[in-house]
Amino acid sequence: MKTATTYIKIVSDFFNKTAQDVMKTYFPNAYRDDENAVKAKYAIELFNNGVLEYSNLIDRISKATGDTKENIHTLVSKHIETFGDFEYNPNI
Repeated sequence: MKTATTYIKIVSDFFNKTAQDVMKTYFPNAYRDDENAVKAKYAIELFNNGVLEYSNLIDRISKATGDTKENIHTLVSKHIETFGDFEYNPNI
């Protein structure tokens, strides 16, 4: 018997909350023209709109900030209500 798949469920206002945390932590003095800050926020927006998978979100933010995937996962996961059936593996 096939079981139902449960998906990642994000908190209300995920984009703003996550973007604010990323900007405050990694780009505290950045303006609109900071290329890496723009890349990080764009990745968050794409995930929020269902275009990116979670692993791609973490990878893109990690590259934009220069921090490890593990640290980015820890920061972003604060804004995930449940991961459902998904298990994040930073080595992929």
